[in-house]
Amino acid sequence: MNSSRALCRAIVGRRYCSHSNRITYNDLPLPGGCWQTEYDRNQRRYNMHLILGVVSLAGTIAFGKMCGYLDFDLEGQPENPAKVNEYKE
Repeated sequence: MNSSRALCRAIVGRRYCSHSNRITYNDLPLPGGCWQTEYDRNQRRYNMHLILGVVSLAGTIAFGKMCGYLDFDLEGQPENPAKVNEYKE
């Protein structure tokens, strides 16, 4: 009986409280070098992504308009809304 309990403890065990070293702020890497160069490089990349996205959106809308897939039909809009007799205001 005791041997089976000892075997279960050895297999299952309580491993949720390991005695390893805890991580502290001293273990974090220290910043070094000029942050401005990395910041400028990232901003250049982000701006290129933004420009590429805006150009792609404008190109898609222009292509859809030229091919007839997008028809905004701004000339066919009525000036006054239609009156429906069934609705009471």
